[in-house]
Amino acid sequence: MQAIESIDLVKVYEDGGKALQGVTISVSKGEFFTLIGPNGAGKTTFIRIASTQLLPSAGECRILGYDVVKEASEICKHIAVVPQDVATYGSYTPWDYAYYFSRLKGESAEEAKKGAKKALLMVNMWDLRKRRCATISGGERKRALIASALAQDADVFLLDEITSGLDAIAKRNVLSSLRDLITEGKTIISTTHNMEEAEIASDCLAIINNGKIAAEGSPEEIKRSIKKRYRVVLSGRSPEFLDDNNDSVKFGDKRIVYVHNEDEAYQIMREALKKGLQASVSQITLEDAFIKLVGEANEKSN
Repeated sequence: MQAIESIDLVKVYEDGGKALQGVTISVSKGEFFTLIGPNGAGKTTFIRIASTQLLPSAGECRILGYDVVKEASEICKHIAVVPQDVATYGSYTPWDYAYYFSRLKGESAEEAKKGAKKALLMVNMWDLRKRRCATISGGERKRALIASALAQDADVFLLDEITSGLDAIAKRNVLSSLRDLITEGKTIISTTHNMEEAEIASDCLAIINNGKIAAEGSPEEIKRSIKKRYRVVLSGRSPEFLDDNNDSVKFGDKRIVYVHNEDEAYQIMREALKKGLQASVSQITLEDAFIKLVGEANEKSN
């Protein structure tokens, strides 16, 4: 039995907008699974359906074997959710969020206290636990909401853009804490626009575009699906030695050139250095693969 499974999941809104068009994914227990995609691709819609907040138009979605439509109340006993955009109550403290959400899930006062302390320590909010949310920063309020989910003894965590608004240090700390949950056998499905975050944190990911899955696999498998595996970043004046056959993208006075192998990359680098340009060689990133896969899919649909 999978922790999360959807089969041909469809969501069509009343205005005719098609948010999901036959999404099929499978998330194993103890896996960190990330959905990445452009704005409006269907990421949040999938999280809302999986967390029983939104009814699907067609298809199936199950959490730990329970149907999101027929067995929603049972699913709610096993999940913790952090929505994408949710405001905190100014009079609540981080402790209130971590403690009372656990109590609402039916935990005893003693269990809730232990869970709240553990969660607040995980997100470095213990020293701020008694501060009202109206008096702390936006990033700290976000961490209070994350603590409210981590404090619950859930089996599955559904996290929508969980690191948005966090600084680099807080982001790394939260991701590290989430990876610790994976070692405890918990399952996480998250959404993000941050490709580096997805590449570092995820065991598996899916690229969703226009409500359809464009690719699925580990970060390395996604990158291996792209034929051109290396890139050269050139800085300086326009590199005249490049011809129209080169696969490249211009960024102001910089240009990224994509090539099949390391030899081709270093050949271009040597030519660039002879011309007095700055150049660096690296393997393609997940962001490179994402842009190519989504771009190709959009070209085919036009």
